[in-house]
Amino acid sequence: MNSELIIFGGADRPPLTRQEREEARRAAVVKGQVRHRRLQADGALALGAHVMDGLKELDNYRKQQAGDDVDINLLLGEIEAMTIRQVKHIQAALYDGWGA
Repeated sequence: MNSELIIFGGADRPPLTRQEREEARRAAVVKGQVRHRRLQADGALALGAHVMDGLKELDNYRKQQAGDDVDINLLLGEIEAMTIRQVKHIQAALYDGWGA
């Protein structure tokens, strides 16, 4: 694999120059940043899937509880909408701290 992020050095190489050591340190920093962002993305995906599953269950529960009663359906729909807003706020607040 040919990459700028590959750490310099090997058994068949002479000692690293100062510039190569500095480049290797910068590459290690970039690699750490990429790993951090990958973990954040994985977490965001997992949270998104969890939220979608939960909202689907909530919607099905509202429909089951309301049945054919229009008034109860409207009342439960308001509660469901409030829950969706709260979940979206929680999710958005998580990403605010990421500097993304």
